[in-house]
Amino acid sequence: MLHQRLMSLCSKIKLLDPTSEKGNRSMGGGLKTLKGKMLLREFVFTPKAGIRQHFGNPDIDEADFTLTWRGFDPSSARFPKGATDFELIYLVLAYDPDINLFATYEAVPIRRSKQGKAEVLVMPLARKVKKKEGMYFIPVIGLRFLEIIGEEEYECLGQDAVGIEILGVY
Repeated sequence: MLHQRLMSLCSKIKLLDPTSEKGNRSMGGGLKTLKGKMLLREFVFTPKAGIRQHFGNPDIDEADFTLTWRGFDPSSARFPKGATDFELIYLVLAYDPDINLFATYEAVPIRRSKQGKAEVLVMPLARKVKKKEGMYFIPVIGLRFLEIIGEEEYECLGQDAVGIEILGVY
C-alpha cells in the first residue's frame, strides 16, 4: 500500500515540472515548485505513528539543518502497549537532481523514556552538509518504540510503533 501511495505522489510531483516536456518530466523539476514541495512535506508515510501529533513541530535551522524542538515532552507521546522508551532518528536527505543522487546526513539518535521530562531537544547533524546550487534538502524524522527490560531491548511492532515523517523541503 505504501509503495502505491509513494508512486502516486511521485507522479503528481513529476506532473508539476514546469520546464520539461511531457515524457521527460522529473521529480527534481516538480520539486522546484511550491506545490511539489508541499505535496512531499505533507505526505503521510505512517498515519498511525503521528510523530508531530505526539510532539508538535520542530524548528529547523536552514544554515546547518540543526533540529530544535521547544517544549519537547516524552510523556505526551501515546506509547504502544508494552513500550517503555522511544528512539528518534533525524537525518537530512540531500538530493542533487543534476546527477540524480542522494546523500544522507544524520544526527546522533536520541532515546527517551516514558517518564521523560519536558525539555528543549536539539539534534545537530554529525557532519556538515555539503551544499550546491540547485540541490534539495529533505529533513526526515523517524520514531521507533522499544520495550527495555533490564539490559534487554525489544523493538515494538505494529502500525503505531514505528513512524517516519518529512519535515520540509529546502
